[in-house]
Amino acid sequence: MVSIRRSDGSIDRTATAQAFGVSARTIGRWLRGESRPTMAHQGELRTEVRSRLLTDSASAMEQAFIGASVSLSFSARISSDQRSRSVNRFFDGQTMRGVHSAWLAGGEAGLAEFLASDLEANYFGAEGGVYDAEVQNVTMAKITTRRY
Repeated sequence: MVSIRRSDGSIDRTATAQAFGVSARTIGRWLRGESRPTMAHQGELRTEVRSRLLTDSASAMEQAFIGASVSLSFSARISSDQRSRSVNRFFDGQTMRGVHSAWLAGGEAGLAEFLASDLEANYFGAEGGVYDAEVQNVTMAKITTRRY
């Protein structure tokens, strides 16, 4: 439904509006950032985008990442110490493909689970240190990717 495009690559607002049951003017306001889709429409958009990417995942994965700088916020417990943290991490291309796959397969929850697991193993267990760490409530504040 959101992949309704004209030959020049622009979105066919009328066809997209019909698919969502809204007016073409509403689609225009969404695209210009003047208003946001309702929560229900946002869910439909996320589902459609993930579904579209899954069906086209072979070509999506061909666009290999060199890596990315990722800003993460999360809550972590180390032994008995619980606190909120914000970190900047660099992920190599292989890890970025894992991030991408986790999001495609599980949406926001799958991505958060992947990032929590990565932080537990590679951030808190860095340089051979073994910590009793549990990461929760992971959110990405900013991601800057680099591709070849």
